[in-house]
Amino acid sequence: MKPKTSARIRAAVTFATDKRAAVLQGIQNFQINVKKIPIEDVYKQAIEAHNAIHKGKADFSPLNGSCRKSVLDKISVNYIRHNLTKYHSVVRRFCRNAKREKVLNAVRSKIYKAIAEAYPELADECRKQEMEKHEWNIL
Repeated sequence: MKPKTSARIRAAVTFATDKRAAVLQGIQNFQINVKKIPIEDVYKQAIEAHNAIHKGKADFSPLNGSCRKSVLDKISVNYIRHNLTKYHSVVRRFCRNAKREKVLNAVRSKIYKAIAEAYPELADECRKQEMEKHEWNIL
């Protein structure tokens, strides 16, 4: 490899590493706001949203308030993430390029922690989803 080419590669790698570090620091400094509503309303709205999204699918059977708590917690965390935070705008802000798993994991982690703080009754589910998302990204 020619010396000039090697120097360019090192410079590009350094630039990319510095840029990723700056983005990750930006995520750490970014304030995530979670709209707080009564948990009973979260459950109700999460069920309604889940049923609306999945309606019309071949194997769909609507959920109701008597579904398993684990299911209710899962759809509630998803509902909060997508509807009671600025999740999509935060992802767009920090994850503009494809293949940014490390950045996306940091955004998700920050969002899940904010949800767990706002809704302590969902903290276990937040940790579970964070781990599952992380595992999918390293496979």
